[in-house]
Amino acid sequence: MEARSRSTLAILVAVLAAVLGFLYHKYAPDPAVGVRVYFTDRHDREPVLLNSSTLRTFPTPHGDDKLCVIVAGYTEQAISSWSIPLAQALLRRGRAGVVLLVDYYHLTTISRPAMNNNIDIVAKTLAEFFSHLANDRDFSLSRVHVLCFSMAGRVMGSMPQHLSTPQKIGRITAMDPSTPWPGYHRHLGPDELLDDGDADEVVVLRSSVVSSSLPPLARDFVINGGLLQEGCYGWHWPQFLSNICSHYRAHWLVIEALLNDGSFPACSGGAEDLANSSSRRRQHHPTAYQFPDVFYIINFWTLDMKTSHLPA
Repeated sequence: MEARSRSTLAILVAVLAAVLGFLYHKYAPDPAVGVRVYFTDRHDREPVLLNSSTLRTFPTPHGDDKLCVIVAGYTEQAISSWSIPLAQALLRRGRAGVVLLVDYYHLTTISRPAMNNNIDIVAKTLAEFFSHLANDRDFSLSRVHVLCFSMAGRVMGSMPQHLSTPQKIGRITAMDPSTPWPGYHRHLGPDELLDDGDADEVVVLRSSVVSSSLPPLARDFVINGGLLQEGCYGWHWPQFLSNICSHYRAHWLVIEALLNDGSFPACSGGAEDLANSSSRRRQHHPTAYQFPDVFYIINFWTLDMKTSHLPA
C-alpha cells in the first residue's frame, strides 16, 4: 500500500511539473519582445499592434480629439481584463479619439535592480513615441491623457526627462501608483518619481496601501479611505489579499465612473468628519493624506446612496 501511495504521488508530481513547465514555456516573459503598444479607435476595431509597419497607418487624432494612453501595471498585459473595458469606456464617453494600450510584461523580473532599469526602458520608449507625435506629426502633447496603473506610475514619473520636445503631456491619471521598493527611495532622484511637474495636470487616485508612500500631489483623490475598498473587507487573512483586492479596484472604479455620470462624487478636506458621517466603515488615513487640498471620495456602494451628492 505504501509503495502504491508513493507511486501515485510521484505520478502527480510529474504531471504537475509537466503542466508548470508547459505554462512557463508558453507565458514566461521574453525580454527580446520588449515593450508592446497597441492602438484602437472609436470605429470599434480590434487593438492593432504598433510596429514599424503599422506606425505609418497610426490614426493621429484630429480636431479636438484626444489621445488616451493606458499603461498597464507590473506583470500585466495590455490586452487584459480591465484595459480593454477602460479603452472602450473612454471611446464611448468621447474622452478619446484614439487609445493606446501599453504593457511591459516581457520586461517583468523579480530582480529589483533589473526592474528599475527596465522601468527606464519603458519610459524611454514612450518618450520616443510622444516626441515623434510632437516633432514629426505636429500633434500637441497637451491633447494626450495617460492613465497609468500601479508600477506604471513610476514609468510616467521617469518619462518626461527623456522627451526630445519642450512640450508636456496634458494629463496623467495615476491609478493607485506604486513607489520604489523600500530601500531604493534614496537612490532615485526627483525626476524618477511621479509629481505635479510631470504633466500639465497630474491626478492621483489612491485605493490601497500600495500608493500610500507617494507624497501628496495637488490633485489627490483618496477613494473610500484609501486603504480598503468595498468587497475587500472580508479577506482578513492573509492581510495582503485584502490589499491586492483594493489595489485592483482602482481601475474598475475609473471605468464605473466613466460608464455612469463620468465623474466621481467628491468633496475636499474633512477626512475625519467625512468618515464619521458618511462611511459605513471608518478608516484611519495615513498621515501623508492629511492635507487641505486632498479630496476624499466615497463611492455609491459605500454610501448606499442613489445620488452623486455628498454631505457638505
